Amino acid sequence: MKIRCFSKNSVGLVLLIAAVCCGEEPVDEPTDLGGGFEYILTDPGKVEIEVGEKDTKKPDIKAPEAVGGLADSAWPIFGQNRQHSGRSSFVGAQDPTIHWSFAVTGKISAAPVIASDGTVYFGAGDSNLYAVSPTGNELWFFKTGGALDNSPTIGADNLIYVGSYDGKLYSVKDNGIGKWEFNAESPVSTSALIDDDGQITIGTQSGRVIGVSYFGEQVWEFQTGGSVSSPALMNDGGIVLGSEDNSVYALDSNGGLRWFADLGGDVRASPVVAEDGTIYVGALAGPVEQFVALAPDGTKLWSAQVDGGVEGSPALAADGTVYVASLSGNVYAYNTSGEQQWVSKIGGGKAIRTSLTVDAAGVIYSGANNGRLYALNSDGTEKWKVDLGGPVWTAAIIGSEGSLYAAANGAVHEVGSS
Repeated sequence: MKIRCFSKNSVGLVLLIAAVCCGEEPVDEPTDLGGGFEYILTDPGKVEIEVGEKDTKKPDIKAPEAVGGLADSAWPIFGQNRQHSGRSSFVGAQDPTIHWSFAVTGKISAAPVIASDGTVYFGAGDSNLYAVSPTGNELWFFKTGGALDNSPTIGADNLIYVGSYDGKLYSVKDNGIGKWEFNAESPVSTSALIDDDGQITIGTQSGRVIGVSYFGEQVWEFQTGGSVSSPALMNDGGIVLGSEDNSVYALDSNGGLRWFADLGGDVRASPVVAEDGTIYVGALAGPVEQFVALAPDGTKLWSAQVDGGVEGSPALAADGTVYVASLSGNVYAYNTSGEQQWVSKIGGGKAIRTSLTVDAAGVIYSGANNGRLYALNSDGTEKWKVDLGGPVWTAAIIGSEGSLYAAANGAVHEVGSS
């Protein structure tokens, strides 16, 4: 490889042609010196100097372009997709056994995500973003300045985005090296949503919803009255999210308000958007209802009483059935008209705080505060359960080989078939 660079001396412009013997790439972007560009090499090797006139042709350096969308992987974002449906295209473990557990010193309160090469990423209360191999070995960790209480998001270019309670959103390369950080000035309470143009939307505990460019610069902001839940992508490109001011908000892609709906209780979980645009969302403790279906324009379609309120996101089956868990330890199934199909009392009275997951065969997965991860058949009967040794705080996500990954007792566990 030959790297061209200019510098000035008392005689004039000197053209340097650096032959990089070891084949290493430059480690930094070019620096504009006015007369040309300077490159910093990892190992310059042999350098030949030629004296010549200034090259008036502009260097052919292409500006970086934003990359939108998600990684092509089994589970790249909270809820598996940007609508947060919680539905996998793979079938989960049939005969469960714990293959490995990866323990950390801090609480793990948000679900992992999976990269295209099978790497598992998750954040923890010890302020670290972890990368773990498919066999359960640590690859690296990235230190932030505060607890990580939400799932990372993996972009189409394999950049990882994670918000921290230090008030910053971090962009991290898949080798564990930070790319940039954005100061949101309040603990980041959501996972990152990436649109097709590379714009990133996050929310904070102070109620701000912020649009951030692919390069880490603020584009817009919108203020709600409470801590924000993870934003979901509406079918027309809008954004829908919940807030602990009891409301659900729909924004356009530039942060403008379309509508809001008051649910009468804190909305801590992310809304879920169905294929027909229906928005499903629960509230923590409303006076009359805790689970609601909204039309794309915010009109209430139906509502249901859910004992104890809802803290996790629902999951949508391929046939349109929606499943939601309650703080009373129950899992409910509703059809698209809001008619209850069944209720399963799996939690034994212990709260279910996790979001739900449904696999390609229609099996529903839920953790509970009693320390167990459950698999339910589509009729609500128990398929299996496995003890994870402590309250299950996160949704169970599904990898391409059918293994499930969930966190309990300060560890991420891989649960696969025997």
